[in-house]
Amino acid sequence: METRCPEGAGQRQRSWLGAQHDSPGSRQGSRPASAKSVREYQQQNEQEQEQEQEQEQEQAAYYHRQEENHTPRPEKNITRHA
Repeated sequence: METRCPEGAGQRQRSWLGAQHDSPGSRQGSRPASAKSVREYQQQNEQEQEQEQEQEQEQAAYYHRQEENHTPRPEKNITRHA
């Protein structure tokens, strides 16, 4: 009984994967129906990664500037809480 369940699950998974690739027209998932070359997808991914890295660098620089410009001044904090 214990060995049947994993084998059955594996068979279902394999048949599902096989059905996914039965015909070129039945493709589903992240790739659109229009056939792009692998290189086009790689270029698109590289561009997206570059944009994400630029945004992260801009955010890091922005927060760094904010910390420099808004250093807490002890005298103001003391008068505010007194």
